[in-house]
Amino acid sequence: MGNTLKPRLEHAEKTGVCSLSKCQIKEFPAAELQIPAAKLRSLDLSYNKLKLIPDAIGQLCNLKVLNLSHNKIIKLPDAICQLAKLEILNMAANHLGNLPPDFGKLSALKALNLSENKLKKFPLQVAKLPILDVLDLSTNAISEMADCEQLGSLNCSELLLNSNQLAVLPTNLAKCPRLKILRVQENCLTLDGIPSELLSSSGINALSLEGNLFEERELHQIQGWDAYQERYTASKKKMY
Repeated sequence: MGNTLKPRLEHAEKTGVCSLSKCQIKEFPAAELQIPAAKLRSLDLSYNKLKLIPDAIGQLCNLKVLNLSHNKIIKLPDAICQLAKLEILNMAANHLGNLPPDFGKLSALKALNLSENKLKKFPLQVAKLPILDVLDLSTNAISEMADCEQLGSLNCSELLLNSNQLAVLPTNLAKCPRLKILRVQENCLTLDGIPSELLSSSGINALSLEGNLFEERELHQIQGWDAYQERYTASKKKMY
C-alpha cells in the first residue's frame, strides 16, 4: 500500500475516521488498521478493488460507519455481525449474492445500502434489525420475496426495491409497522401482484410503481386505492 496511506492512517489514529477511498487497494488492510482499531468509528474503503473481507473486520468493535461500496466483494464474513455499534453500512455496487445468517445481530444498524449487487432473493435477515430505518435493495435481480410473518416485522420506514424482477409483492409488507415509503419502479409487477392490503391497511403513504406491466391510470381499480390516496395527500400537507 506504500507510504502514501501513512498520513491517512495517522489521521485515523487521532480522529477515529479513516478514509481510504480510491486508493487502488486490492486486499483489506487488516494489519494497517490494527493500531487505530479500538478508536475507529468510521471506515471508508469505497472505490477500490477488494474482493474479500477478512474475519479481522470483527475487531473494529467501535465502528459506526462502514463504506465498502464500489468494490468487487462477493461475500461478507460472519465476523461482520460482531460490529455491535455499526449504524451505517454501504455495500452498494459489489457482487453480493446473500448475507451472513446472523446479519440480524447488527442491532444498531439504521441504514443499509445493498443496491447494485447480485441478490436474487429478498434477504430476510434484515427483518431482524430492530432499528433499521432505510433499506436500499434497488438494482439487484430480486424476483422472490417470501410472504412470511417474519417479513412483517421489517422495521424500516423506507424500502427501495426499484429495478428488480418482482412479479408479486407479499401481503405481509402491509404489516411492517413503520413502512412509509415503498419504491418498486421498474419491476415485473401486474395489477394482480399488488395486494389490496398494501393500499387499504398499511401505513405506506408514498408508493412508486412506474415502469411495471400496467398503466398508472389502472391503479384506481385496486381495492384500497382511495385509502392510499388519502394517506398520500395527508403526508404531502404535513410537508408544507
